[in-house]
Amino acid sequence: MRRLLPYFTVVLLLALMTPAAFAGERKTVEAYLDATCTTRNGAFTIAPGTVAVNFSATMSSPWRACSVDQPIDNIGFMIVDSDDNRYYHYMQYNNGSSVEQEGTLATLSLKPGSYNVYVQGGLDTKARVSFDVLTEKLIF
Repeated sequence: MRRLLPYFTVVLLLALMTPAAFAGERKTVEAYLDATCTTRNGAFTIAPGTVAVNFSATMSSPWRACSVDQPIDNIGFMIVDSDDNRYYHYMQYNNGSSVEQEGTLATLSLKPGSYNVYVQGGLDTKARVSFDVLTEKLIF
């Protein structure tokens, strides 16, 4: 047993010195096309030393076009950074099908930086995106 004690000590120290994510706060960003079809994007920033994870979203729309009173075929939203690099794109079709591009929202993880949520669709189309901001720290 005495011979194993140094090994246990090393393993314990390594485990305690690994980076860990600590619970932060839940944030929500909204983007929409209002009743006059004016676009309102949802801007958000992930601070240095943090990461955004556990994304979820809801969408709503009357499925009506902005320029004429006609139905539309799809709605969606995307998340882009300040350089317009797209990290996530979701499209929902009026037949009930949907497509997630750039991976699934549930597995999305964003590093520190500035981001925007943009909505696509017709009048009164809204997207509400929620995520957790976690702080990464070193445990000693």
